Amino acid sequence: MNKSGTRTKAKKRLFAFCIVLTAALFLSCSRDTEPASFLTSLDKVDSLIRTGQTSDAVKLLKKTSRLAFSAYARIGIYKRYITLGEKGLAEKTLVKAIKKIPENEELRALYGTFLLRANRTAEALKQTESLSGTKYGSVYSAAVLKECD
Repeated sequence: MNKSGTRTKAKKRLFAFCIVLTAALFLSCSRDTEPASFLTSLDKVDSLIRTGQTSDAVKLLKKTSRLAFSAYARIGIYKRYITLGEKGLAEKTLVKAIKKIPENEELRALYGTFLLRANRTAEALKQTESLSGTKYGSVYSAAVLKECD
C-alpha cells in the first residue's frame, strides 16, 4: 500500500474515533440521564437540599436509595431523610437496612437512637439489646435508663 492509502486509512480511523468520542461526551452530558453512581446521586440530593428544593431532593433520594447496598450507604440515605424532616422515610430506610444486614451493630445503634428520640423506649430496648457489651452498648444503656424513668 502506498503512503496516501495509509494516510486515508489513518484519517478514517481518526474520524471514526472523533465521532465515537463526541457521541460519548454528548450522552454523558445529557441533563435527563440518570445519575452515574450512588455518590453522584447523593451529591445532587445535597445540592437540592442546599437550594431549598426539598420535594425534588426527596424524589431523587427515593430513587437513590435503591442503589444503597452497604450499611454506610444506607446511613447516608437515612441522614439525608432526617435533614429533610422525613422521619417516616428515615425509619423505613433503617428498618430495611437492618433486615438486609442484621449483624451490623451501627445500624442497630442508629435505629435505637432514633427510637429513643421518638420516645419509643420499649422498641429501642428490643432493637438494642444485642448491643450490650459492644462499642455501641451505651445506646442499650440509654434505653434501659429511659425505661426506668
